[in-house]
Amino acid sequence: MGRADEFRPSNPAERFYDWRSDENAFCFYDKDMDARIPAPLPFKFLILRQSIRITGVDKQTNQQILSNEVRSVSKETLNVRLKDGNVLSSGFWSQIKEEVNAFGGHYTKIIYAMDADGNMICLRIRGKGLQAWGDTVGKNQRRQRDEWISVIEYGEDFYDEKPFSWPLFEFGGSLSKEMSQRGDELYEELDAYYKEIENRAYQPAAAPSHAPTASTTVTMPAPAQTATLPFAAEDDDDLPF
Repeated sequence: MGRADEFRPSNPAERFYDWRSDENAFCFYDKDMDARIPAPLPFKFLILRQSIRITGVDKQTNQQILSNEVRSVSKETLNVRLKDGNVLSSGFWSQIKEEVNAFGGHYTKIIYAMDADGNMICLRIRGKGLQAWGDTVGKNQRRQRDEWISVIEYGEDFYDEKPFSWPLFEFGGSLSKEMSQRGDELYEELDAYYKEIENRAYQPAAAPSHAPTASTTVTMPAPAQTATLPFAAEDDDDLPF
């Protein structure tokens, strides 16, 4: 174990995007400017990795809602909690959906991607954006490997007499050889990040440096948790919910 093990791995994504109806665009939060910056349409990206988390704000405490990341909500347990650590719910999504929604939590698709400039970004998609994703991109998984995903326009509707919008997705053409290679490089970087997180989460406790005396109580390390991804992305909370 070296000095580097004392530091948390840094999330490799450069920007974290959420869809904002008031901007009709994906926006990232710029800490230096203390402002949300919209990405102009058309907005395109290449999928690197997809997962599911629960995000949102608790209606009673106004705290951020967090969960672990899972790749399959039907096979992996979601552990939902508040920012302060208090547990809200735990189980498969089908079991906890109504309870989590009542708290203010949202089923959120996490997409790590490469943007048109070859940078790694992260998008968080919820609500009607998820439906739009499933209607186009989700039905064509083979094309996701080597085609851009484009957001050229958006849908609009009203909820409680207030207007809102959501992104509409379509395939935006094949990648060049150079951008395909760049995507592979970014994926390797992202894969290494998640492997480091998983290794840290399930690393056994260090053995004591000396033998215990007869009066010493020895506490055995707890068994490893089920291997769902931990609360890995707390350091990606650049966008306030």
